[in-house]
Amino acid sequence: MEKVKCYLCKKYKFRKNFYKANTKRGITGRCKECERTYYQDNIERKREITRKYTAKSCVKKRRAKYSAEWGKRNRDKLKKNVLKFPEKFKARKLFRNAVNRGDIIRQPCGVCGKKKSDGHHPDYSKPYEVMWLCRKHHLKLHRKS
Repeated sequence: MEKVKCYLCKKYKFRKNFYKANTKRGITGRCKECERTYYQDNIERKREITRKYTAKSCVKKRRAKYSAEWGKRNRDKLKKNVLKFPEKFKARKLFRNAVNRGDIIRQPCGVCGKKKSDGHHPDYSKPYEVMWLCRKHHLKLHRKS
């Protein structure tokens, strides 16, 4: 396995100790340890740069314009879904938040056992009771009903 030199700590490390990047070598110049340290040391500076950028009126106008255009394109979909199925959206949001908090642990597919799976709500009045299905079986179930 090839070793690469980190330009901050000057140590030679295996490629797996570097993040992937769209560069000639295919990895970052700093190792993962140095990358984390650099990020922590410069987090306030990066936040300030972001604040200044988003405060510019041109950025706000661009975002407002995009938002308005998106609303026009999706107005019919929004009216159909939100007005017809508010319990569906509420259940999905509650469930997604619980998964993100770690209250609900993602399970493998109940049909094939694949690790990557979606939660399917058979009943939206019970937002935390789901069937765990991989994408293939989830789509198959929706096509049947």
